[in-house]
Amino acid sequence: MKKFLWLAMLSTLLVCSALAVPMPIQSGWKEYVYAEDGFAISAPIQPTVQIESKDTPIGSVDAHNYVVDLGNNTVVGVNATDFKMGQGIDSKLILAATKAGLAESLQAKIVSEKEISLGSEPGLELELVTDSTHLRFRYFFIDGKLFALMSTAPLAKPFAPETTRIFDSFRLVAAKGK
Repeated sequence: MKKFLWLAMLSTLLVCSALAVPMPIQSGWKEYVYAEDGFAISAPIQPTVQIESKDTPIGSVDAHNYVVDLGNNTVVGVNATDFKMGQGIDSKLILAATKAGLAESLQAKIVSEKEISLGSEPGLELELVTDSTHLRFRYFFIDGKLFALMSTAPLAKPFAPETTRIFDSFRLVAAKGK
């Protein structure tokens, strides 16, 4: 369980670190397909991509961060981290560890949570608050890969209206080479 908590915290920190990249908004929505990570999303602008390699107790992992800066200090992002494990791992156990690690690492209070799904895959949606920010996450652990969708906004402002549309557009695609 300790290893899973550590993995959850690593993924959360990687997502949070990727959300600082500003990008001007253009008009028009488009679907962006990232077959190498096995997903697609629709967004009003093309996400910026950052790839980070991290050494961990289970070996090196690559975190791919896709960030959409919506302006006004609001950001939506998708993180895909392949932990190169997953056979026989209970997705709900990983999601529970991710939730605990997220709240602890951000020193945030969970204000709502609900179980969700992506097809037959279980997921978890959370809303959290810190002293200055509120955050919404959707997590899925599928075939050894943790997908984290995240939206942030200043505490006094609502989430960007595009958040739900981007989150709801997230879908799995056949990964490159599979």
